[in-house]
Amino acid sequence: MFLMGGGLLLLIAGDRDFDGLRGFVLRVLAYGMLMVKPQGGVFIVVIFILLRRDWRGMLVSILLYGAPFTLLFGDWLRVVLNEPPLSQTVLTTTIYAQFGLIIAVIIALLVLVARRWEYWQLGGIFAGILIPYGMVGIPAFLALTAVKPLAAIPIVIIYSALLSVITWVPPPPGVDYYAYVSPLLAIYHLGVLGLSIALACMSPADEDVTGAITVSDWIRCRIRQFTLKQTGT
Repeated sequence: MFLMGGGLLLLIAGDRDFDGLRGFVLRVLAYGMLMVKPQGGVFIVVIFILLRRDWRGMLVSILLYGAPFTLLFGDWLRVVLNEPPLSQTVLTTTIYAQFGLIIAVIIALLVLVARRWEYWQLGGIFAGILIPYGMVGIPAFLALTAVKPLAAIPIVIIYSALLSVITWVPPPPGVDYYAYVSPLLAIYHLGVLGLSIALACMSPADEDVTGAITVSDWIRCRIRQFTLKQTGT
């Protein structure tokens, strides 16, 4: 959480001074910090680079963080996807990991058009939905930054506390602990993530935010243009 939070703060600072050397250095540092945990930061980095067209920062980051370790990537991906350690298998609680890619893509598309998003909100939510491995604590937190009403605070606290009770029960005698607790942790983590996404989608977005991701507005505009063309008005 500290690593992801620090990287995001550096990225926000670098965005505020986008054309300056200081901002460029901050963004490159941010890309490196966020990609240390790619399952949490990859969508934030990708969405930011595409929105801001920071091709220079992307190139320098690839040279700094990617090129020196190219030989390691193949083995790392093989282990992550095919031979994951036990702890990772137990805590793999993204929507992709639990329900498959097709369900994850459908949910991601619905979230994308649900409202206006800041890049870190949508990037965090996509990490909790589309990544084949990882935990959802950071995605849930970033989704909750889109929730404006203060009434959501006790809702999240009480809901998560009640949901966590299912993980307190010890396994029956002779049952492997990890096999027993894995589905319970999945219920808890995905329950909290689902609540966070639902609250974020229902919360009204700031209309005066510049640079927000507005796919829903774009779709409505295209539909309106098509309708006007069909009616001849």
